[in-house]
Amino acid sequence: MLSLGTKYTVEEEVMPIVQRVYACGKLSDQGAIAAPGWRQLILSSKSRDELLSSATKGAKIFLLAGAAAFLVGSGLAVVGQFTADPNEAQITPSVTKTTGAPLLKKK
Repeated sequence: MLSLGTKYTVEEEVMPIVQRVYACGKLSDQGAIAAPGWRQLILSSKSRDELLSSATKGAKIFLLAGAAAFLVGSGLAVVGQFTADPNEAQITPSVTKTTGAPLLKKK
């Protein structure tokens, strides 16, 4: 039995009627399509090739955006090194003293 503190959120969507449906999942012993253990169940009116091309396009866009962000960040780091005041960059040593509880000796 379910405990009273258990809460579930269920999300249902209705697909429009289409001639063909692509299902990426696992076929159970009862003949039902279920989600595999390592990913989610995919049901789509797109074909497998359309889904793969869409995922590939997104991956390329994210790769290019990441490379652009890396280049901009590297450029800003170089500009920051050249524009920094050399007198501010000197590190002055500071003395810190730590205190702790005395060690107890075993008798």
